[in-house]
Formats: sequence, C-alpha cells, structure tokens
Amino acid sequence: LGATAATNVATLNAALLTNSWVVISTPGTYEFNNPILIPSNRRLTINPGVTLKLAANTNKYLIRNYGTDGTFGTWSAGNTNITLEVYGWLDFNFANNTTTAGIDANIANWPGFGIHFYNVTEVNCPTLHMIGTTFDSATGAKYALAFTGCSKIRGGYCWVENRSDGIHLMGGNVGFDWDTIEGKTGDDLFSSTPKDYNSYVIAGTAAHNSGIHIKKLIQTGSSYAANVSGGVYSGTTYTTINTIIDDIYHKPSSSAVSSIKS
Repeated sequence: LGATAATNVATLNAALLTNSWVVISTPGTYEFNNPILIPSNRRLTINPGVTLKLAANTNKYLIRNYGTDGTFGTWSAGNTNITLEVYGWLDFNFANNTTTAGIDANIANWPGFGIHFYNVTEVNCPTLHMIGTTFDSATGAKYALAFTGCSKIRGGYCWVENRSDGIHLMGGNVGFDWDTIEGKTGDDLFSSTPKDYNSYVIAGTAAHNSGIHIKKLIQTGSSYAANVSGGVYSGTTYTTINTIIDDIYHKPSSSAVSSIKS
C-alpha cells in the first residue's frame, strides 16, 4: 500500500479476495477513494501505527462487506463470518466528505457512513479505533459504523470520535453483544433506531432490532450514551426489543447531556 488512493483500493481488495486473513502492518497513513470490500470468511487486521483514511471528496464508505453477488449493488446474497480488528486507526475524513444523502438504488455508494455491514451473519470486531470528524467540528457526515439486517454481531473494545453517532443499528439486526464502547460523539455514542430518517432506510430492510447487550458505555463527551427507540416507516412501527446495557460511565471531562434517549 501507499502509492495512490486508487492503487490502495485495488491492492487491498485483491488481497481480501484471495486470502482468508489480511494484515496491514507497515506504519503509515493510506488513503482510499472507493470502499474496502470484505468478503465472507475473511479477517482484516490493521496493526498499531497504521491509519486507513477516506480520501477527500470520495463521499462513499471506507469499508463495507463484499456481498456474495460480487457487485456494488444490492448485496442481496449477504455474507457470513467477517472479522474486522483495528489496532491502528480508521479515519473517515467526514470533514472533507460532506455529502450525506443516500440513494436506495445504489446503497454501496451511500455517502455519510464510515463502515456499513449489510445482511451479514457473524460480524466480529475485537478492537476498533475510529474517527469520523473531531467531536468539536461543525462539519461531518453521519454514523461511524452502521449495521443493517445483520445477526450475531460481536465486539470487544471500540473507541469512536465523531460529530454524529458512533455505532448505529439500522433495521433488522438480531443479536448484538459488545463489551465496551467509548468515545466522544456529537449525538449518540450507541444508537438502535430501526427507523431514523426515511431516506436512510434501505428499501425492504425496515424491521425490529432485538437481542442487544452492551457491558459498558463510556462517555467522554457524547450528547447521549444511548438512543434505543423506533419509528414509523410506510405506516408500520418498528422498534428495539430486548436491550440490556450493564453500565454507563461518565468520565469527569464528559460534557454529556444525558445518558439515555428513547
């Protein structure tokens, strides 16, 4: 990696297609101008000292699942068994990627999200370090990490700094188990809203979220630690069912407004 943003995309995606475990270990900042695509049964490890950064004016995801249909289109066939572990950093560079409006017909190029896993069974994130925009920035897109229609989501430790939400569950997720989510976010550190804004709902995916367990949320500046709610989409109410958050901790420096929004 390291030549150009386009070369980095081609090199890493080719490696992920042909290797079950890809490790990026050489320290440095590597830019990407198209999504990194993670297929089924793959593990991507980003070592300390490595930063993967979305190039300016790209207005696409930095990372998403590949989809067994192998296209940038619907991902209708889904994926299984994806592991993403980031001991370095993911920089979504939202300050220089400011378009947020999604297009249902081409969700693969949906701007405004850093990472989006859609229709994946078994997602594992032992460690994640993510920056969307700095918490104090007036600019910024939307969610750092979004899940839609996934199941068996497992996470260890996550640090996120972003002007909007940190981790956001869209509709139809079943089984979300995370140890610790920590960070500074301009809105929700963690959010489960099966219907947030109509324009964000991918056609055909509106559904309840269920089976959520988080051991600890640590606010260091988020407006809310958690938003667990629902909404009406096309005349049907969708909500979040069976949610347990064991502990919410406010660091002394936190300027948090509230712990829970629902």
